[in-house]
Amino acid sequence: MMIPKHLFVMQSKDPMIRRESTSGGAFSEIAKYVIHQGGLVFGAAFDEKMRVTHQYVEDVAKLSRFRGSKYVQSQPGEAFVQVKSFLEQGRMVCFSGTPCQVTGLKRFLGKDYEKLILVDVICRATPSPMMWHDYYAEISKNATASIQKVRFRDKYYGYKFSTFSLYTDEPKKDYHKGVESDPWLRSFFSGSNIRPSCSKCAFKGIDKVADFTLWDCFDICKYSREMDDDKGTTGVLIHSEKGMSILKKISDAVICKELPISDGMGKPQLYHSAEISPKREDFMAVYAEKGVKIAMEQFYPQTLKTKTKWVGRVVLTKTGLYTGIKRLHIIMKAKGK
Repeated sequence: MMIPKHLFVMQSKDPMIRRESTSGGAFSEIAKYVIHQGGLVFGAAFDEKMRVTHQYVEDVAKLSRFRGSKYVQSQPGEAFVQVKSFLEQGRMVCFSGTPCQVTGLKRFLGKDYEKLILVDVICRATPSPMMWHDYYAEISKNATASIQKVRFRDKYYGYKFSTFSLYTDEPKKDYHKGVESDPWLRSFFSGSNIRPSCSKCAFKGIDKVADFTLWDCFDICKYSREMDDDKGTTGVLIHSEKGMSILKKISDAVICKELPISDGMGKPQLYHSAEISPKREDFMAVYAEKGVKIAMEQFYPQTLKTKTKWVGRVVLTKTGLYTGIKRLHIIMKAKGK
């Protein structure tokens, strides 16, 4: 049953969960509750070929595969059919995904299930799985060690310093670059590699079929000084009685603060679709003709400017100044509204 919406900022009390999560680990705590009730959890995870697919787990220890944002569209595969089968067996099921995927599942099921928990995320846009496949093949070919893990939004330099990371079997050869210098992040955030349909997303707005809507609360400094520790915080919008009931049951596992609902309603990505880059058509044409390596080198080259920005951010981070500068920027921006 839908109820007046409630807004929270939330952090898992488990330091490992927060470290592995893109934001504050709220989804993992919701998922743990479902599994402890004998249920299953569906989410986006890498398969053995580093493709992003929807998978399910029944073991809390395996929830780690769902942690971390994936800047590529996941392939649902048989997930919708599997969700329905488990629900018909009387199992509790938590399904997480982008708003279009969660809405698609709800329409596929055709009716409400008391034991179905739906979690969507505020989604910027989704790049092409084919381009990610080609890009990963390219970086794997050029890597000097075997890649073991990919993180599109890592906390290697802190929560406020979004980093694309590749972890290898030789830690000294790991790769960590920020949004100013990594080609995949640059092409994603500039709107060059995202799907055109995302620029006309039909699933924006605050009225969701989900029980929970989650997002990165980068501006936590506006709401709680105590929670602003640069380790990640999740914004949580609860749409249903089912969601509120679960929140009460996981309250001992999280640090949680309720906010005025108006604070969450200002999140731009709730309402606005991603903008397509003016150079997307040319970028994709070069990719189609010459491959992803040439496209990235032509449109997102490593220049003196990008290298200087990268070094500057790292130096500021290591001196402890970067987080303070970002915090000040957020506060000043809020005051300027």
